Amino acid sequence: MPLVDNQMNPVMGIDLGTTFCAIASWDGRGPRIFPGFEGNYTTQSAVFYDEKENRYLVGKRAYLRYLVEPENGIIGVKRLMDDKNHVIHLGTKVHNPVEISSKILSKLYEDVLNKFPQNTFESRGTIVTVPYYFKAHQCANTREAAEMAQINFLGLIQEPIAAALAYSLDIVRGDENNDREETVLVFDLGGGTFDLTLFKLLQTRQKLVFEVLGTGGDDRLGGLDFDCDLKQFILTKVDTSALDEKARKIAIQKIIDSANTAKEALSFGPTYNLVVPYLIGDQHLDIDITREEFESCIKKYIQKVRNIIEDTFARAGVKKKDVTRVIKVGGSSKIPIFSKILQDGIGADRVYGNIDASLCVAQGAAIYAAYLDDKKVLGREIDIITRSAHALGLETADGGFFPLIPANRKLPYEYTQIFATDQDNMTQLEVAVYQGSSKIAHENSLIGKVYAQGLEPKPKGVLNIRITFKVNEEQRVTVLVEEPVSRIRVQQALSYA
Repeated sequence: MPLVDNQMNPVMGIDLGTTFCAIASWDGRGPRIFPGFEGNYTTQSAVFYDEKENRYLVGKRAYLRYLVEPENGIIGVKRLMDDKNHVIHLGTKVHNPVEISSKILSKLYEDVLNKFPQNTFESRGTIVTVPYYFKAHQCANTREAAEMAQINFLGLIQEPIAAALAYSLDIVRGDENNDREETVLVFDLGGGTFDLTLFKLLQTRQKLVFEVLGTGGDDRLGGLDFDCDLKQFILTKVDTSALDEKARKIAIQKIIDSANTAKEALSFGPTYNLVVPYLIGDQHLDIDITREEFESCIKKYIQKVRNIIEDTFARAGVKKKDVTRVIKVGGSSKIPIFSKILQDGIGADRVYGNIDASLCVAQGAAIYAAYLDDKKVLGREIDIITRSAHALGLETADGGFFPLIPANRKLPYEYTQIFATDQDNMTQLEVAVYQGSSKIAHENSLIGKVYAQGLEPKPKGVLNIRITFKVNEEQRVTVLVEEPVSRIRVQQALSYA
């Protein structure tokens, strides 16, 4: 394929992160990260609506405006992708999380377009990343945002798989002629989500195989939580009681920003002198924070991470000593306490930082896009074998959760279960589909509902309802409801609840 196509019409990958995003293209030799409008290789996932100018800002400028006018902006929208109907007010504008995510994706793509002469650049196709621990409706909502953004959307790839692809590109090129097998742990701790993925990496001259062995995580655990708890600690050093509501809100937003700076600095040194000029009137904030104080602030999250690591290994049936390499991904993975946990549990000689934790997901997404575009791009076939991150099932008559597909089941997978009607003379049926681990349906995430109408009225227990769940590699869910007596066959791909 001519190089000019890869320059002006490349395939691309976008890491749609909770706090920061990145965009990369495949230039014919490897992934190339594009700097954003503000010159950085990552773009803050912040959106702000400027009412005076009637325009939306995305990135660092949006974040800085948000600190002063939080009612007109939003950060961390990725955490809201489990509820498409969540109402987001940006001043006088009203949006949902899908629309806000779409604006971020559009801006990333637009920043690349603006680096080329007008009407000369267009992506042949773009892959967008999602956490492995996302549920089906979160993936579907991300897919909708990508389609809305008009980036020539190709599909989704899970973030740890993308990171592993970025890592694998180096080993394939450095050791092309030898077969190898590794057991890899991807430790992905970003601004808002935590993903832990164990997989087997098999390299032969013909194939590169990624087989997921086990997953764990928490879509409400990340750098935003650490910032919030550190903010609370800093607030104990400041008296804001005399301020009016607006002034206090602005002071707190400044402290949140300072907490983020302190958190990052404490990854490189044992203490940090935090200075916020004119925090309250003429008063300046000037305090020293130690790494031990920061770790004390986030101790509940540290314990959560420990527990998730233990649970993931136990469910996968993998021993820590069998892990040959740990790949750290996400900005918060650089925090020393998490490196120590990995080094103590798995071995200091197995924890690597040889790929950029902030950029490798976008790079891997671009590699995958290149592979979908040209199966010979890496000189071998890529085979990705995924597993279900969550149990998938339906709500029973008593409100219980009946799982049809367990967590950690190799995908694609389908399973059929026959149920009897539980009421006399039923003429219609509602199948409520959930994902999660609770035995109570409503404590799990509602993925969607399938309706079957036209059942022949019969005494309860007479009609047999055949329900089939299918899940593909991208965690997309299809439900088939059949009842032969009534000649009913309803098949529906679930997009969102």
